[in-house]
Amino acid sequence: MSLYREFQQELPDILLRMAEQAESDAFQTHCMDVHHEIRQHAEGMSQNFYNELMAGFERFILGHPAISEDGDTGQAQPTRKRLSLVEKETFEIELAYDTVANSACVNYSELIHTLNHRLAVINGGVKPGERSASLPGSPHHVCNAFRAALSAIKIPIDTAVKVSLIESFDKQILRRAKNIYQEYNQLLIQAGILPNLEDTPLYIPPAAETREESQTDAEEEDETGEEENEEEAETGAQQAPFSNRSAAANAPSQQSSHATFASPQSAPETREELLEQQIFQTISQLLRQQRQSAPATPPSATGPANVSELMHFLGQGDSAQPASVPRDVATLPLDQIRAEFSRQVAQLAELIKQHQIQHTDADVIELVGMLFEQILNDHQLPDSVKALLSYLHTPYLKLALMDRRFFFKRRHPARRLFNILTQAGAMCN
Repeated sequence: MSLYREFQQELPDILLRMAEQAESDAFQTHCMDVHHEIRQHAEGMSQNFYNELMAGFERFILGHPAISEDGDTGQAQPTRKRLSLVEKETFEIELAYDTVANSACVNYSELIHTLNHRLAVINGGVKPGERSASLPGSPHHVCNAFRAALSAIKIPIDTAVKVSLIESFDKQILRRAKNIYQEYNQLLIQAGILPNLEDTPLYIPPAAETREESQTDAEEEDETGEEENEEEAETGAQQAPFSNRSAAANAPSQQSSHATFASPQSAPETREELLEQQIFQTISQLLRQQRQSAPATPPSATGPANVSELMHFLGQGDSAQPASVPRDVATLPLDQIRAEFSRQVAQLAELIKQHQIQHTDADVIELVGMLFEQILNDHQLPDSVKALLSYLHTPYLKLALMDRRFFFKRRHPARRLFNILTQAGAMCN
C-alpha cells in the first residue's frame, strides 16, 4: 500500500501535466474534471484499492476464483466472443491492463513462478496461475485493484486519460514491485512452504538472459578445465557426496565408454543443483530396482552397448525420428502422437533389455521418456504444441546421454531452451 499511497499523491500532478499538454480545450477541461474528482475521492480510491487486494486474498483462502468484469472466472485476459464499435473503448482499456500486467509477469517471472508453486501447496495442489487474478498479489490482481480504485470516480473517464493513468500506474507501482514479491516469497519460506524450491524462471527476460549468457560462458570455461581432468575426477568419484557408487563398483570396466563425453559427476554449483542431483540419484535407484524386479531377458550376443552404440541406434532404424517434422504435425490427432511416442518408448525399453545397457544410461533413457510423457499429459499445452515438442524426444535423449548434467544443472542451455519452448507453447492457448 505504501507504493500506492505515493502514486495516489502524484495522481493530481499527472492530470495537471496531461491538461497542460492537451491538444484541445475539451480534452483539457476533461483532464481538469478528472483531476478534481481524484482529489475529492482520494480516500475512496485508496479504500477501494485496499478492499480489492484483501478480497483477492480472501477469495484464495476460501477457494473462490477471481471474477472479472465480464463474468469470467480466473482469467488473466478476459475472453471476448465478439467486438463491436460500442466495445472498442472497453477493449482498448482492457488491452492496456493486460499489457502492463503481462509485462510485470515477464519482469518478475522468477518470483511469480515460485509464488504460483508455493501457493499451490496451500490451495490443495492447484496452481492459481501466474497470469491470473486468482493468484493473490499477482500483477493481474493488482491491476484489478486499480480498476476498483478508479471506480470511485463518479464521472466517466475518457479512454485516452484512463490508458495514460494505467501506464502511470505501471511505472509507479508495477515496475517497482520486485522487493514486494521477494518479501512475499520470503514469508512463505519462513512458514515452511517449499523452502528449497528452485527459482528457475520458465521465461527469461531478454536483459536477464544476456547477463546469464555471460555467466554461462564463464561457467563453460571452468567446465573445460574440469573435463581435462576427467580421468582424475572419475577415479575419485567414490568420494563425491552423491556419486553413483554402486554403478562404479559393479561395472568399473564400463566407465571408459563415457570418456569422450562430459562427466556426469560434475560438482553442483548451487544448493538447488545439489538437491536436484540427489533427486536424480534417488530416482535412478528406484528405476534400477524396478528393472531388477522385471522378468529377466536373455542378453544380446553382441554384448553390452556403450554410448557410441546407443547414438548409432538412435540415429537410424525404426526408433529414429524423421529427419524433418511433417508439415501437418500440428494438425495430427493427439492419440496418434501418443501412439507413436509409446512405440518409441517401447522400442527403447526393449533395447535396454536386449543389449545389457548400463544402468546409468538406462536411467537417462527412462527419465527423458518420463519428461516428454509429462509434456503430452500437460493440460496447459495445446495439442498442436504437444505434437511439435514430441519430435524433440530423440535429440534431447542423445543430449542427456552425452551430458547428464542436463537433469540438475539449472543454467544448462538445453534446459533453458526447453523451458522457453514449453512456456511459449502454453501462451498459444
